[in-house]
Formats: sequence, C-alpha cells, structure tokens
Amino acid sequence: MTGDPAAKSTAGTPDDDGIGDRLDEQWTYPSVPTSAAAMRQDVRLALDDLDVDGDVAEDLLLAASEAMNNAVEHAQRPSRPEVRVRLQVGDALVRISVRDFGTWRDRRPAMDRGRGALLMNAYGDVRLVSTGEGTTVTIERRLV
Repeated sequence: MTGDPAAKSTAGTPDDDGIGDRLDEQWTYPSVPTSAAAMRQDVRLALDDLDVDGDVAEDLLLAASEAMNNAVEHAQRPSRPEVRVRLQVGDALVRISVRDFGTWRDRRPAMDRGRGALLMNAYGDVRLVSTGEGTTVTIERRLV
C-alpha cells in the first residue's frame, strides 16, 4: 500500500468462483481526483508482486484509472465521500472493482470527452452496476 494515509487496505476473502485465490485486496480512497494516482501505485505494486505480465498490468491500470476518475467525477450526493477498489487475482483471471457511494450524474456529451467506456472495454471485460447506493464498475482480464 502507498504511504498515502488517506488510503486504507483491508484483505478480503476469495469468492467461490476461484478468483482471488492468489490475491484479494481492497483499498478505500477519498473521492478526490488525486486518488487515481494512489490507486495506480497500490494496484501496480500488488500486480508486480504476483509477476503479472507488464502489458496486462498497464492495460488494467489504465482501465481502472478511468473507472476511478468516473467514480470521482460522476457520483452525486455520495453517502460516503470515498471510492473502494478491490483487486482479485486468480490463476487465470484478474478482476478490479471500483465502487462509489453516490447517485449517477449523466454528463452532456462533449467532443473531447465521453470515451471512458470505450477505453475500459478495450482493456478488459467491463460490467457496470448502478443502484441507489452507488455504482460499481468491474473490469476482468484473462491472464492466459
């Protein structure tokens, strides 16, 4: 974990689907733009410790950064001013989940914006679940 005192890490337990057999880690960051850099550092260190291929790690970090930036920018009236990131690594799959605690706010389309979903999907399989308690973006990528 980074030296950022605002980020907290808690170990998780592996899910029944086998993902997380090698690693199941969770961090909580303040909902501010600078948290993306701290998240990237924490996730990069964890992936490096598991010898995840460098290109795969870079792709996942780019997708997770976009999810984090969206969580900070789009979550409205959050019940908690934080973003949770969970990293699960199994033998064949990496899963990164980014969760905010606000309601979704659509943005007006702009010519130079709005490509985050395309970017995330280019580097992994992406699922988005939005409820009254927040939004979770899950990015999965096969290791083999």
